[in-house]
Amino acid sequence: MKKVLPLLCILVNLGAFAQAPLSVFDSIGQAHAKLRNFSGTILLAQEGQVTYEASFGQADLVIGTPNTLDTQYPIASVTKLFTALVIMQLVEEGKLNLHTPVAQILPAWDISHSEYITPHHLLLHASGLKKESDRTYRKPLTSTEMLSKALSKSYVSTDFEQFRYNNVDYLLLGQVIEEVTGKPWADQVQERILTPLKMGQTGFHQAGNHPEGLVKTYSQSRAGTLKSDPVIYWQNFYAAGNMYSTAQDLLKLHVALGSEQLLSNESKETLYKMHPEWGCPAYSVWTYKYPFVASKPRLMERRGGILGANCVLVRGLEEDFALIILSNNSAFNPDSFGDPTNLREALLMAAFE
Repeated sequence: MKKVLPLLCILVNLGAFAQAPLSVFDSIGQAHAKLRNFSGTILLAQEGQVTYEASFGQADLVIGTPNTLDTQYPIASVTKLFTALVIMQLVEEGKLNLHTPVAQILPAWDISHSEYITPHHLLLHASGLKKESDRTYRKPLTSTEMLSKALSKSYVSTDFEQFRYNNVDYLLLGQVIEEVTGKPWADQVQERILTPLKMGQTGFHQAGNHPEGLVKTYSQSRAGTLKSDPVIYWQNFYAAGNMYSTAQDLLKLHVALGSEQLLSNESKETLYKMHPEWGCPAYSVWTYKYPFVASKPRLMERRGGILGANCVLVRGLEEDFALIILSNNSAFNPDSFGDPTNLREALLMAAFE
C-alpha cells in the first residue's frame, strides 16, 4: 500500500538542486516496494517543506496493517545524533569539556585507559573500546547493567585513536550526560530536544510498553522471504539506539538544525567536522561532498540499522535539503554508497541530478 501527499504538496517547486519531477521519486519508491520488498516511509523536503512523502508496505504482516505517514519506526543508531546534540549543548553551557578525560567525569566506572579517553574520542568512536556482545540484548537490562556487562568485556587496544564503531562509546556518553546533569539521559533528550521541537511521535522503547503506531520489524532471507525479527530489548541500546520516531518528526529535527535553536552555528560546525585521520567520521554523523553527481553537494548523514529496522537521515549543508528513509525490514540497506540500484542512492542522484 502507498499513501502520498495531496496534489498541493506534490506541486511544490523543488528548486535548482532537485531537478527530477516528483513522478521520478514516486516511481523509484514504487519500484523498490514492488521489486525489492521496500517497506517504510520516504520523505523529501526543501527549505523545511515536504516536497514528496509516501509510505509503502506493511507495519504488521500478520494482521496486514499498512505503513502510513504516521507510522513510528525504530531509528536505531540515529539515536546517537540526539545524544551528540545534548553533549554539544552541555559544552556550550560550559558544563562539559570535550577533552576532559573520562576518568575525571565518571570516576565510579572502571574503564581501561579512561585517563586518555575523552568525550571527543567517544563521539568519534576512537576510544578503542571493544564492541559489546549481541547477547546483551536478549534480556532487559538497566543502562548501568548494560554498560557494566559491556565494559567487562571491553579493553583499549592498539586501535586507540583509530575509528572503531561500537555502541559502548555512546553508552558511556549517556552516562556522561547523566553525571553532568544529574538527570536520566532520556529525560535530557526529551527536555532539550523533543519537547521544544514538538516531536510528539518520538520516544524511547520500553519493554512491554510500545506505542500503538510502532511497526513490527522483519529480516529478509537471501531467497527474499521475510521473517519476524527475534525478540530483543531495545531499551538496552540506551543512548546508542533506543529511540523511535516518524519521518515528519525527523523533519522537525532537520529544520531545527538549520537554525540555532538547538546549537550555535559554531557548535554545529564542530559537530559536522570530518576527521579524515580516523576514516572521516564527525560527531555521531558523517559529512562529505557527495561524489556521484556533478554538483558534489556537501551532505551530513546519519544511518541506523538493527535487524529489520533500517533508516537514514541525509541533510544538505549548503542547500536546505532533507532525505529521510525509515524502513521496517532489512530489504533496505542504508549503508550503500554510490550504488544507483539502492533506494537511498537512487533518490539522492535524482534529487541532485
